[in-house]
Amino acid sequence: MKKKILYGIVIVGILAIILFLIFNRHDNALDRLYKNKISSYVEIDKYTIDEYEEHISIVTYNGDEEIVEVPKSINGKPVLTIEDSAFYGNLKVKKIVLPDTIIRVGHQSFIGCLELKEINIPSSVLDFGEHALDNCPNLEKIYVDKSSNIGKKLSEYGFKNLYQ
Repeated sequence: MKKKILYGIVIVGILAIILFLIFNRHDNALDRLYKNKISSYVEIDKYTIDEYEEHISIVTYNGDEEIVEVPKSINGKPVLTIEDSAFYGNLKVKKIVLPDTIIRVGHQSFIGCLELKEINIPSSVLDFGEHALDNCPNLEKIYVDKSSNIGKKLSEYGFKNLYQ
């Protein structure tokens, strides 16, 4: 009986270590995004950006187009993140296309985009912020791989209008 309990404890311990390593690796990959910043709040074209040694983060979208195709790169560096509240309250944008370089979309990134009807979320996105699409009453189409973690997460948030 004692051997069974001991084996059970060992198995649970090993599983806990494996799960920790899996989730810690994901968090570390995202944490590395915010190291080695070169400059903050730089205005480039329609965007305010943070520039890092190896990538760009979009802090704010300042344009007034109805269709926004976020660039794959700015200043020769890949655009990897859309920061928290980057499109907050934009009343012009109707369609947003994210490039396949994006790996993180921040919290409330598109909240209050009252005219937003369509968004394309690439399978490269690893983290999609909570409430990123809240208060977008005209949102009709979300293009995302339904089997991806982001597709599942959006379904849990109540978005049933997912398309591949």
